[in-house]
Amino acid sequence: MSDNQNGLKLSVILTVSDGQVLEFPAGTKLTTRKDMTVKPTAKGEVAWALELCDQAGRIWGRPFTLLVDGERLVEDDRVLSAVILHESGFLFLDCIVEGREEDYRFDPTSLEPKPTQGRPNLDAGLSLFERGFARPGTVTPGNIRMITLCGGCSEEFKFRTYHAGLSDIFYYYCDSCPNVVSVSHNEDLVYEKLKRINKVITPPARYDDFSTDEVAENVDLHNEITSLLRPCPCGGSFALFNPPTCPHCGTPYIDFREDIFRRINEYYLMHVQGAESLHSHWVE
Repeated sequence: MSDNQNGLKLSVILTVSDGQVLEFPAGTKLTTRKDMTVKPTAKGEVAWALELCDQAGRIWGRPFTLLVDGERLVEDDRVLSAVILHESGFLFLDCIVEGREEDYRFDPTSLEPKPTQGRPNLDAGLSLFERGFARPGTVTPGNIRMITLCGGCSEEFKFRTYHAGLSDIFYYYCDSCPNVVSVSHNEDLVYEKLKRINKVITPPARYDDFSTDEVAENVDLHNEITSLLRPCPCGGSFALFNPPTCPHCGTPYIDFREDIFRRINEYYLMHVQGAESLHSHWVE
């Protein structure tokens, strides 16, 4: 439904609780950005209603509400909102509350929704890149707090992302809770194992670049590393293909499909708010 050369074929309407309306008419060129300052409501929140429309009318809509870590905003708070139609084919709603060190980014909304689905971007199992939270060639700043909806229970939760490649770490999720553990490539236990690998799979990884034996060798590498990790504080275990999960219902947020290339190319560690991010969690 979107075309980088011809512009946006859908119209996008964002209505704000203080009465402001932002509209991107059909034919708007990508990339386009509009900014506005939004005031909190009497409930101490900022609320938006997003609609995607074609010539026949509305085909999808979703409300967005911002409370900062559950805290009410006050009348003097200024929320600077940026609405971005990006060339990647996603709409981004980013917010900055003046005086706070964090920015907030809501679920990027695909500009190519399927009317029969009704809820673009909520398909369980999509990667951060497929959802639009991450983009190749662009490093997501660490101060951005992502706000997303679970595809299982539709409850909202927050998370941050960290670039594992730039940090020289491997990371693994728990199989029983949203906790995640990271280990440095430079730690002795990891470094010694890496030296024995003929060809380490690193992003951007392609199937054609590795033999079946090399793939198996890399899977074994990660299995050896995780076998040396202590259990999660919840009692669960860490493993390469464990998905990050919703903190409310436990629904997998990303499905790695037991595919090491899909897993390694998801090089952003996802730290769910309220979960533990553990480091060097080795068996003693």
